[in-house]
Amino acid sequence: MADAFVLDAVGRDVATVMGWVLPGCPRTEVPAGDVDRFVNTVVHQRVSGLVLDAVDAGALADWSDELRPRLVEAHLAALRSSLAAEAASVTASELLSSAGVRHAVLKGCATAQLDYPDPALRVTGDVDVLIGRDDYSLAIATLEGAGLRRMAPAFRIGWERRYGKDIALIGNDRVEIDLHLALVAGYFGIMMPTAPLLDRLVTYEVADRQMPALDAMGRLLHACIHTASTTPLRLGSAADVVQIAGSGDIDGVDFAAFTMELRCAAIVAHGFARAWDAFGAEPTELSEWAHRNRPDDRERKALAAFDGAGGESKWQSGLDALPLWKRPGYLLPLLVPSKAHLRHRHRSYLDHLRISVRRLSPGRR
Repeated sequence: MADAFVLDAVGRDVATVMGWVLPGCPRTEVPAGDVDRFVNTVVHQRVSGLVLDAVDAGALADWSDELRPRLVEAHLAALRSSLAAEAASVTASELLSSAGVRHAVLKGCATAQLDYPDPALRVTGDVDVLIGRDDYSLAIATLEGAGLRRMAPAFRIGWERRYGKDIALIGNDRVEIDLHLALVAGYFGIMMPTAPLLDRLVTYEVADRQMPALDAMGRLLHACIHTASTTPLRLGSAADVVQIAGSGDIDGVDFAAFTMELRCAAIVAHGFARAWDAFGAEPTELSEWAHRNRPDDRERKALAAFDGAGGESKWQSGLDALPLWKRPGYLLPLLVPSKAHLRHRHRSYLDHLRISVRRLSPGRR
C-alpha cells in the first residue's frame, strides 16, 4: 500500500487503518501489533481523529483492549491543541482583516471545518495563513503590533519578501502561526502565483466569525503540494487529498487545468499520486492523471530537493525558476544572511558560508 521509503511499517499500518474511513479506500485488516509504537505514530502524525473513528468502525478488532483508551487519551490532547489553534486562527484573521490584508486560513483549521463530516476528525496544532507578497510588511507589522513575535529572523527582509515561503510567529498562547507567502519553498514557490487562489475564497463560520479559506480546488491543490514536499509522508495532509478529492466537489478536468494555469501540475500530481498510493484508494480520473504526469528536468530536480533535504538545500531549486540576472540577488542572502539570522542559528559567517556552498553546489541539485 504505502511506499516503504516514505513510511515505516507502523506508519503503513496507521495508513491502512485510516483507509477504513476515507472515501474510496479499502477496509484492510491489520494484524495485532505493538500498541505503544502504533499510538506514538498516530500522535506524531496528528491523525488521532481518523484512527479513532476507524477503530469505532471495526478496525483493529483483534488488538489489545488497551488500544482504544490510549487513542481516546491521545485524541483529547490533540483536540485541546486544535481548539487553541482554532482560537488563534480567529484572532489572526480578525487582525489581518482589520488591517485590510487579504488572506486565507489554510490546512487543518480550514479543512476540518469544510471537508470532514466532523471537525474533530482533522486535528491540528498550529495555524497557517496565506497572504499576498505585497502585504508582507503590513501583515507582519499588524501581528507583531498585537504581541506576536517572529520565531526566527529572516535571511534578509528583501529576500524573504520576494522569495520566502513563510514566516513563523508565536504569541502568549504558544500557538505557532505560519504566515505563508507561498505554498512551498524553492522552484515551485517562485513559479506559482498565489493571487488566483486568493481570488476564489470561500468562508466558514467559527464562533459567529466568517473565516476566509481557499475554495475546494485550492484546498486540494495545497494538500497535494504539502504531501509532495514533506518526507516522511504526512498522513494528515495525504488524508486531506483523498477526502477532498472524494467529496464530489472537484471536476478532474478543471482541476488539472487549474494546476497548469498555476504552473504547479508536477508537484500537485506527485502529491496526489503519493496520497492515493499511501491509502490504496480506488483509481479515479484524477488519480490516473496524477500517475501519468511526467515532470520536466527542472521540475524533477525541484521534487528531488524535498526528499530528505534541509535548510538551505530546500531553496537550491529556486535558481532554476529565475533568469540568470536575478540569480545573484537570490543567492547572496542565502550565502551572507543577516547577523540576527546567524545568531539565531548559532553560526559564524564562515561556518554558514561553508555549509551553504556545499548545499547549494550543483552536485547536490
